[in-house]
Amino acid sequence: MARRLNVDFLQVVSASTISGVCCDCRLSEVGSTLFVKESLILCKRDYLRLFQIPGSCAQCKKSISAFDMVMRVKHLVYHLNCFACYDCRQRFCIGDRFFLIDNQILCESDYHERAQQISCNHNNNN
Repeated sequence: MARRLNVDFLQVVSASTISGVCCDCRLSEVGSTLFVKESLILCKRDYLRLFQIPGSCAQCKKSISAFDMVMRVKHLVYHLNCFACYDCRQRFCIGDRFFLIDNQILCESDYHERAQQISCNHNNNN
């Protein structure tokens, strides 16, 4: 997770430490906020360029910015508010079990309900 730094703090650091931390930016150009991630000190532009999450939320289809908190399931990315059961819309809490079926997240109850329906349909067709 990235941390924001106040430029006033960085101005105390020697100029040699600051030079080269962020592409061609100078402290007067980066604004009031810098970001620290993976031992890098970056301006907002470079932070977004390097760590922007491409694509959109698998549930709501809206874009995901580098500042959004997300949940990942395999190749799918969700806004925290969108990380919920596809059928009943119940949001998941830490430790909840969920199942991924056809790129849809299901709670344990709805997963078992679907499995039972599939089993019944399969038995009726034979």
